[in-house]
Amino acid sequence: MIQIVRQGKKYKITEYENSNIYVVENAIEKELCYQMISEIKEANCKRLCFSDINNVECFKVNENEVPQITEYFIKLLLELLDEMSFLKKVPLSGMSNIEIRKVYGETRLHPDGTCTDSVIHPTRNHYIKKVRSLTIVGVLNDDYDGGEYYFPAQNVKLKLKAGSFVIFPPYWTHPHSVSKITTKPNCNEYRYIVSTWGLDNFAIKYKNDENINNIIVL
Repeated sequence: MIQIVRQGKKYKITEYENSNIYVVENAIEKELCYQMISEIKEANCKRLCFSDINNVECFKVNENEVPQITEYFIKLLLELLDEMSFLKKVPLSGMSNIEIRKVYGETRLHPDGTCTDSVIHPTRNHYIKKVRSLTIVGVLNDDYDGGEYYFPAQNVKLKLKAGSFVIFPPYWTHPHSVSKITTKPNCNEYRYIVSTWGLDNFAIKYKNDENINNIIVL
């Protein structure tokens, strides 16, 4: 498949032609990736298996235990969202909470879905749901076999290098999976990833609507 490279404000963005799948390499220096992995290893985690609300076999890291890493990722992910501003038809208004995960198994085939968990409205003290407009997933290590991202509808397969991110629509158009890894001697036993979702401006656009309390995207 033809790859189109675009120079952004700070990063090079590779697009897999006509797929709406983008890769940003070298967003994080490899040495920093491994420093963060060392700290993440010490954090408390919750083991997750496949369920109605989870498609990744992983340990979910409590981001409050790694505040410096969380703060770094928030800044970086907002930068990456800004880099994607060339997608004129994709409204972006901030992002959802980040998720830091140690993946021990596979990611089963699924589309991400358009709605976030409930979030606080920016000007009113109540919960609403916002609409996702982009999925962003980054990897901190690549010292394993497997861990290949697969988008069957677009016929795209890719393995991300450490410090790289893949960005794509969170809709039914882009079901995706990631194969289980096989670890190598003296290497990490998990695939370390960080993810978030860029958000549409739907809820903010209606912030002056007197019926905002009733606006929930289902």
